Amino acid sequence: MKRLTCTTLAFFAAVSAFASGGMLSAGRGTPVIDGRLDETVWQSSSIAATPFLVQQSTRFAARQTEVRFLYDDDNLYVSFRCFTDVLEPINNKLHALKADFKKHDSDDFYKNDGVELLFDNPSAERIFDIAVSVSGSFCDATAPKSTADMWNKRDFTWESNAKIACHQNIENANGYWSTEIAIPWQSLGGKPALNSKWKMVAARFEQDGKERSAFQPIASGIHTMEAFGTLKFVQKVPGVALTQMPSFIPGDNTLCVKSETQSPLELKAKINFGGKTENYRASLKKDGKLVFPLNGSGSFHFTWSINSRSTLQELFRSPEYSLAVISSSLSAKLTNAVLSVNGTSAGEKVLLRSGNNLLMVKASENPVVELSSNGWKVPFPTGWKKGSNGEYTLNLFSGLTWVWPDWTLKGVFVTRGGIQQLLVLPSGIPDQKVSDYTILLDLPIGMKLLSASGFYNILPSITVSKPQTVHYFDTDFSRYAITINSERGFRREFAGHELLACLIATDKAFPADSTKICISVASVQAGAMEMPNVIPVYMLPELAGKQPKKYHVEMWSGWTGQMLDKKAFPSLMDFFASVGINEDSSLSGKGLNQFALINFKNWNMNCVPFLEKHPDCHQIDGKGNASNQYVCTTTMLTPEFTAYFRKQLPAWHEHFKHVPHVDWDFESGVYTGVLTCHCERCRKSFADTYNLPEVPASLDVVKAKYDKEWTEFMNRRFATLATMMCQAIHETLPGTVFSVYTGYQSQHTKSFYGVDWTMLNGKIDYAMLGYGRSEEELQATYKALPDTKLILGELLYPYATTERYAPTGTNAATLMRRACDANGGILVYEFASFDGRSFSALAQVSRVIAENEEFFLLGNRCGKMLSVKGFVDAEKEVLKDAKGNYLVVLMNPANQVRSFSAKFALLGNQTLFDADGNAVNADFSGKVPAGGFVIYRTKEAQK
Repeated sequence: MKRLTCTTLAFFAAVSAFASGGMLSAGRGTPVIDGRLDETVWQSSSIAATPFLVQQSTRFAARQTEVRFLYDDDNLYVSFRCFTDVLEPINNKLHALKADFKKHDSDDFYKNDGVELLFDNPSAERIFDIAVSVSGSFCDATAPKSTADMWNKRDFTWESNAKIACHQNIENANGYWSTEIAIPWQSLGGKPALNSKWKMVAARFEQDGKERSAFQPIASGIHTMEAFGTLKFVQKVPGVALTQMPSFIPGDNTLCVKSETQSPLELKAKINFGGKTENYRASLKKDGKLVFPLNGSGSFHFTWSINSRSTLQELFRSPEYSLAVISSSLSAKLTNAVLSVNGTSAGEKVLLRSGNNLLMVKASENPVVELSSNGWKVPFPTGWKKGSNGEYTLNLFSGLTWVWPDWTLKGVFVTRGGIQQLLVLPSGIPDQKVSDYTILLDLPIGMKLLSASGFYNILPSITVSKPQTVHYFDTDFSRYAITINSERGFRREFAGHELLACLIATDKAFPADSTKICISVASVQAGAMEMPNVIPVYMLPELAGKQPKKYHVEMWSGWTGQMLDKKAFPSLMDFFASVGINEDSSLSGKGLNQFALINFKNWNMNCVPFLEKHPDCHQIDGKGNASNQYVCTTTMLTPEFTAYFRKQLPAWHEHFKHVPHVDWDFESGVYTGVLTCHCERCRKSFADTYNLPEVPASLDVVKAKYDKEWTEFMNRRFATLATMMCQAIHETLPGTVFSVYTGYQSQHTKSFYGVDWTMLNGKIDYAMLGYGRSEEELQATYKALPDTKLILGELLYPYATTERYAPTGTNAATLMRRACDANGGILVYEFASFDGRSFSALAQVSRVIAENEEFFLLGNRCGKMLSVKGFVDAEKEVLKDAKGNYLVVLMNPANQVRSFSAKFALLGNQTLFDADGNAVNADFSGKVPAGGFVIYRTKEAQK
């Protein structure tokens, strides 16, 4: 099964109207109801209905869903597969899946992750409504067949008698939860006749991203008659799944589908563009690909379908989408010259297709060639190739250059006086190998390029020109030509450290509130240039953060420290200081302490010399292979290895610039992680620890018979090693602190990440945890680590270079929540996804922390002293210092201003003051800005 990603769906922002709800077929089949969807019948005998659209919106959901239908003589079967990066372990956000709904027939369902089905059986008098949460709980009701009454007059006395099972697939790059539902026909008004049709809505409620989506376009809500699509009951349905939606860009577009059946099928698409309808067809066997052009600019309607070629029966039809395509046009003014575009003679205006356009000019004596596109002038003959017959050719590209994250989608926010990083994918020129690949970075006046650099030694030779002024789009730009002086072919996929980093500084007095940055590429060698890609820019005020003295405000800056060009580092450190950051993974100075990660890979804490002296102590994997870098875990617990580790530490510390903070970032499962050894020595140690009757033959046997014991065994091994490392670092590197990073205390953290925090209490300096927030897991972590300081994290998306969507950013309310929960610091991951919004939020929080540091370092939470009407517990906090003073914090993570009315349990000799120093009563009110917070503080208690 191929997952529809955000990359695939990025172009759906053009959906502009709501239309037909589509049609899908249910065929005969009987699955096992266990929630896992691994039965062959789902893949071979049902059609996956996807993608889902955000309700009351013009875009498709970022977290996609598939729904399928089957039936037999007894039941209607429905399955949902709900993709979510919350269930991808690398994100450390498993707690963000809301699964605490336990009640039956309660609207509390809508506070959890779940799905919902509405059925309109034409022979029944009422609508059937079934909602299922990820926990397997559900609510079912009937409702009138009336838009006005369908929601308000639901009758929960109806019982569907449905059998329901749910499953969570926790896997990197393929996290999802799924459910299977079996609904008896007798509960739905009777079994439908063959080829009969019901009306139906399939919807999803996703809490972490606050998305409500449905297969049908939903203009107002799913409880409206207009929302329903069609469900048809047929004898047999082929197994079909969508693998690629079209991009809906000028030029050729591709729709891809795969089939699990040998039955001959036909894939069809219908497009109404400019009042003209075009139909496209392609055969569908194992795989089907349908290519259609969009030659023009403007609105159009699109729908696609699947038909049986033998019976001509329509088995699936998507909703009708109203879309828009924007095509660039080329204007030409020619004297003594003839222009052709893509082999066709061109007049004064011609539409350009997406991708490459081959321009050719045949010129005679004294030619005048003026070419422009949307205000940008195509230079001539500079950059063109001249042929032997006097003709000039140019490969004119559009959409070739990508920045990561994709700031072109929603723009980038930049603080005045601040620095913004842009990472460019140096993809090269299609079908060419060139040695003059040049990135043209056009910055508005008032911005300058501080540095353009590769990482490690991947782009070792880069030349940056002095800026030249260019004018287009009614804007003056400073153009920096960044040339990579090595041969480059074309490719689209890059690891993060293969990108080109551009650090851009902005004047404090930048005059405009909005502007744009443009980026394109060119190669004289290839006769190629690109139309500028536009990044909208929105300006924010200068930062006023403040670095705390002891409380950590930690930035994970990715590969920044490996930049080849380091001349911008002093400016970047000044900027981080203005944010209030006092610890960074790359930089040291200007109030910044640097931290480094420690592990047992060859490039870090190299264990190869130890293995050369102890050749029988290699770690053994599940296939019996010896590792070339990892030591058997039992051996790592011996005095010999401890002595080796201590001996290596000084050289390791010197290599990592004598950092004052060492962190072991540990997210390693107990059966497959870096400490998991399958050798007989480790299995015997396990057997001896638990007095087993015999040594298990393999870890598969252990997993089947002793999973609980093995998890505890591996947690203890990790804790023993971490304790040894902390002691060694303290004694060998005086003044250096040691931390461990992993998830919050939970059973999942014990098994999937290999850490039980209770075994580390008081044995390390800091416990670093991320991301998101679960009060239950937070309390469990407090209980597990009463004697260890906590540093809590916030994760920004995206952080994988394969993900093509706009960064999410963070807000001050969220960061303040982390700060109130932690008593050691906050960490943010990572610099690549930051823009002015996140920097501004962090600056606001850092200043409050720095000016009230004693409250945050103590971490004494007294939130019950404060009641706030309309605010939940997570949106308010009270911190107490050692002198009995209180810091009152109200947080508003919503995107609109919220008013509040609060009451604080003041002691008789205290007075409460707002942030401006004005005294307020114990009963007080005010407003909290969108995404922000407000603070109040009591006067020092009288003695």
